[in-house]
Amino acid sequence: MYSVLIIVLGSALRWNQTGVVAAGTGSGGSGSTELKNPVGLVIDGNNTLYIADHHNDRAQEWLAGATSGSTIAGTGAGTGATSLSHPQYIALDKNGYIYVTGHALNEVLRFPPNSPIGTSVRGHPLRNGSALSQLDTPTDIVVDDNFNVYVIDSKNQRLMKWPPNATNGIVMISDFNSDGVVGLLFAPGSTDEVYLSDSKKNCIYLWKFNDSAPTTTLTQVNSTTNALSKPQGIVYDSSNNMYVADNGNDRVVMYSVNSTVGIPVVGGCSTTPVPNAPMDVAFDSNLSLYVTLDGNEVVKYALL
Repeated sequence: MYSVLIIVLGSALRWNQTGVVAAGTGSGGSGSTELKNPVGLVIDGNNTLYIADHHNDRAQEWLAGATSGSTIAGTGAGTGATSLSHPQYIALDKNGYIYVTGHALNEVLRFPPNSPIGTSVRGHPLRNGSALSQLDTPTDIVVDDNFNVYVIDSKNQRLMKWPPNATNGIVMISDFNSDGVVGLLFAPGSTDEVYLSDSKKNCIYLWKFNDSAPTTTLTQVNSTTNALSKPQGIVYDSSNNMYVADNGNDRVVMYSVNSTVGIPVVGGCSTTPVPNAPMDVAFDSNLSLYVTLDGNEVVKYALL
């Protein structure tokens, strides 16, 4: 058995490098035990997994410890279910509503708890564009406690905010100078500064709203492979250390609080299964680390 030891704020954190499959089979399919190129992942307070099952055109719910999932939105969700075309990113608000978007949607769809009937709340379902009411290839979503929806409008190279019931969005960051921004995370304790992962420029930005450039750019990793490559999803643990799905390097990298150099925590020759092409990361209430893999599964690495 292998483990990685990380010293963070005086505490020792170790993750078992022998992971277990929490969802999917590793073979792409549309059955209840299968996934096909999943992308986004969130975990609620009951340790239920919500997965954007990209090429099955659906969102899946996996209860803690379950051996199969249930379709809660999209193809197979039931009579009258709102269709989902290639969903990639998924979020929850504090009332349990589910928000889904992706490159083929050009809108944000919201689903009430226990209902497959979604409502288009942001963007336009039939056309992309650059107007304040439109999106073009949206990526990650965050919904705050006031139900403001923040979404990366990747091809328009901007970050948009939609207050509740608004018909037009507000531009919070006007020009990323890149159409590869995918991951979104508010800085700890902040309402006007966010972390953004840029899969094309191989970095993480810390960017204040309305500024023309980021305040910080993260690229370095304390490893033989010493830089990020195609970073995707980003998430915090309970101590506000940030974790990055380092897609091009088949690993998860941690940036501890106030650090500008990351540390690999999952991935490499000692990890089984190797997290090939990780797309997103999430934690359950036990600080077990879950990684969504493009290879049709979600793998759990338990905290030791």
